[in-house]
Amino acid sequence: MNKENPLEKNKKEFGKCETEKTDLSWVRPGAHVVHMRYGKGLITDFLNDNKYVHIRFSTSESTFIYPYVFEKGIIKKYVSEMVAPEKQKITLAKVGEKVTHKTFGEGIVEMIEEGRIGVKFGEIKKTFQFPMAFNNGFLVRINTENSPSHEQLAEQIPKTISSNLNENNQNSHTEDELDSRSDAIKDPSIISQIVMYYVNSKRWRDYLIFVLGINLGLKAKLFLQLKYSDLIDNNGKIRKRVLISEQVARCENKKRKYYVVLNSAVREALNLYIKQLPEFKITDYLFRSESNHGKQEHQPLGVSSLYRILKGTVDEMNLNINISISTLRKTFAYHHLIMNKDEKYQYIVANSLHYRTLADLLDFIGTTENEIRLSRNLITSSENYYFNGSKIIEEV
Repeated sequence: MNKENPLEKNKKEFGKCETEKTDLSWVRPGAHVVHMRYGKGLITDFLNDNKYVHIRFSTSESTFIYPYVFEKGIIKKYVSEMVAPEKQKITLAKVGEKVTHKTFGEGIVEMIEEGRIGVKFGEIKKTFQFPMAFNNGFLVRINTENSPSHEQLAEQIPKTISSNLNENNQNSHTEDELDSRSDAIKDPSIISQIVMYYVNSKRWRDYLIFVLGINLGLKAKLFLQLKYSDLIDNNGKIRKRVLISEQVARCENKKRKYYVVLNSAVREALNLYIKQLPEFKITDYLFRSESNHGKQEHQPLGVSSLYRILKGTVDEMNLNINISISTLRKTFAYHHLIMNKDEKYQYIVANSLHYRTLADLLDFIGTTENEIRLSRNLITSSENYYFNGSKIIEEV
């Protein structure tokens, strides 16, 4: 699990770069920048009230969170003295050529454009980031001297649980069965990387699923039952908090009720998601299944579909995380315990996740009280941006 952050690793390859820690007055459309992974680029626009910056690179265009990426040194001002990082000696595929993937096997490249590559594996079509999929070893060109085999890459590729979940398969793992196999995402920088991956790919639904999931901590089935009306009022305004109502185990007539405050990170994600929708009804499911038609229309996304989204993200980004649908709940609990030392509040967190004691909750997360205490000293509020302002309010 102690895998070096690829962004940190790439910092060592940079030459001279001018660092702007506080003065970002130079950051404007037309300014030249350099990204530690994508290289030299040009700022073209600011989006969503200057919360995001759009940059065009030589082979792609991407959107980043502003000013976070500049403050963290992920993107810096380009200066003429800068020595560009050495290009990796890798032969990239062309349309029509064969490649192989660790999971999907042999495929044929059908499309390469705007930083994406499309590959057809038999009857299945997949899209990956280009050239990142080759640089990270997910895609390998067949019969190329410069391309290592998947056996040679085996030690570099994280081993995650099988993705052979089928929504209609009776042998599929249940949510509780997957709990012990999954990790909480404890490192805020990994959370930021996942968010930026979704933003750059313009996957607004998946972006909201992730940010909302780590801020509500709900079981997958209940989470996917959320409707627009749970987060948006009849006037079209985002609610300040969402009411959670869950049935208490073994008590048919009793429900546990509490509120979760919707922080700025959730609001940003929800606004971007709604903005790209052609239309929606306040009574619609927030995450509607795209595969149901006819009699099954207006159904929510399935649990196994949620798993495939999370698993696919981890695979595409080459993250060393044991992922499951419980990962979002564990991440929620872990960071809420870090943010608040109050024992009463910690009990509220445990109770919201159906655990009677803090010890049981820590066991579910896969952590200890000592780790929580140490993390409080190591993780700052600015690093925990996606949880700032998130709070559980006692049962009503």
